[in-house]
Order: sequence, then C-alpha cells, then structure tokens
Amino acid sequence: MNDLRLALSVAAPHGWALAGSVVLMLCESGAALALPWIGGLLTKSLVQGGAGSLGVGVVLAAMLAAFGIQALLRFASTLVLEGVADRMIAHRRIRLYDHLQALPLAFHHRRRLGDAVALLTNDVYVLGGFVSGTVVAVVPLLATAAGAVGMMLHLRLDLAVWVALAIPLFYLLLKFVGCRLWPISISLQDEEARAVALAQENLGLLPAIKTFSREAQESARYRDQIDRILGLSARQRWISAVLGPLVQFLAAAGIVLVIALASADLIAGKLAAADTVSFLLYAYLLRRPLW
Repeated sequence: MNDLRLALSVAAPHGWALAGSVVLMLCESGAALALPWIGGLLTKSLVQGGAGSLGVGVVLAAMLAAFGIQALLRFASTLVLEGVADRMIAHRRIRLYDHLQALPLAFHHRRRLGDAVALLTNDVYVLGGFVSGTVVAVVPLLATAAGAVGMMLHLRLDLAVWVALAIPLFYLLLKFVGCRLWPISISLQDEEARAVALAQENLGLLPAIKTFSREAQESARYRDQIDRILGLSARQRWISAVLGPLVQFLAAAGIVLVIALASADLIAGKLAAADTVSFLLYAYLLRRPLW
C-alpha cells in the first residue's frame, strides 16, 4: 500500500498526460474487442455466402481498418506514455537529488554513498516503470478482459462462466510464482548498492590501499560482493525463465480446452460457426491481461 501511495504521488503532477494515455489505451482495447466480432462476421460471410448485406470484401476491409486503428492507437499511447515516464523519472531524480543535498552531513556519514547513487539511478527507474507499466496499464487491461468476458457470456453463457472462473485461478498461480521474485529483487538491489559503495570507497582510498599493499585483499572483497550479486541474479533468472514458459503453456492449454468445448458445441449445433469463431477469438484475447 505504501508503494502504491508513493507511485500515485509521483504520478499526480502528470495526471492529465497519464489520463490521456489511458484513454488511448482504452480506445485500443475497443478496437481489439471489435476484431473477434468482425472475425465472426467473416466466418458467416464465407460459410453462408454473406453476412447480412455485407460481402466478404467489406468485412475484410473492416477488419483491416480495425487492425490499422489499433496499430495507430498503440503507437500514440506508447509515445505519450513513454514521454510521461521519462518526465516523471527526470522530475523525481531532481527532487531526490535536492532532498539528498539538503540533508545534514550526519545523515550521509551514517549511510553508504552507494545507497544514494542507487536511489538516483536504479530505484528511480524502477518506480517510473511501475507507474507507467503497471499502475496505468492495468485499467485498459482490465477493460479488455471485462469486454472479452462480457462478449463470451453473450455468445455462450455456460462455457464463458468456466473461462471466467479460470482467470482468478490463473492469476493466483502467477501471483504465487511472482512472490518468489520480489524478495530476490530487493536483495539484488541492496547488493548492487553495496558493490557501488565498495568500489567508490576503495577507489577513493586507492593511495592508501597501494601504500599498505592491500590490492589483493580489496580485490577479493569486491570479487566476493560481485559473486553474491551473480548468485542472486542466477536465482532470479531461473524463476523468470520458469515463469514465462509456464504462463505460456497454461494459457495455451486453456485455449486448447476452450477450443475443444466450443468445437463440441459446434458439432452438436448449440453454437453457430460464426459465434464459435468469435468466442474463440475473445478467449484468445484474454491472454493479453495475463501475460
């Protein structure tokens, strides 16, 4: 909760620009939600020889237009959001530097220099990425998921209920695996700060180190610190490497299951071919909020 309050305080001065990027991303979600419906129209046009008064060419033109609008909206939202993120990071770095400079010397004597450097570099960028990549992006992602589930409920209620129930379970699994990464990331940032502080301290005391011939000992200290960072990085890399394929496999397995169930309904005559295609495309669209 404290992290969220901090993120909101950082985002507050850029509220209008962030709101504009959210609107653009919501419009992109609308274009994405239109594509499965158009895919159903195309299927109906191909199978039945026409989609109402629409021909195949008209439906294909509408699909191409939807793809084009989605691409333009993504371009615009990315441009706006990344610009806002850069300004947020720059503003935060300036404020943080001024704050560190204003603190009494006693504070700096109690802290390692590497901690302050880490705050001005890694930590600020992590915070900016959290605001632009997580806090802001969650609104259009939720809108996409809600729209897809709503359309699936409209097309096939009982089948859509199973899909909707599977989403929280999938999210909890991701949360469980992701929780293993958070402590490692915190420890890794701390060890990186220690490495920076150690290097700065030793380079500042280099004349004394050379005078007392302590090059080998200080090199060993720094090497041990880097080894600790490598160990944490390896653990983080393993978990991240497992997480990506696991998410992809489970999502693919879910889509295969939906295809099997929808195909059974199609064969039994409970679901029209056009509605089946739209349903499957909406199910596939649900992957966006999850991975």
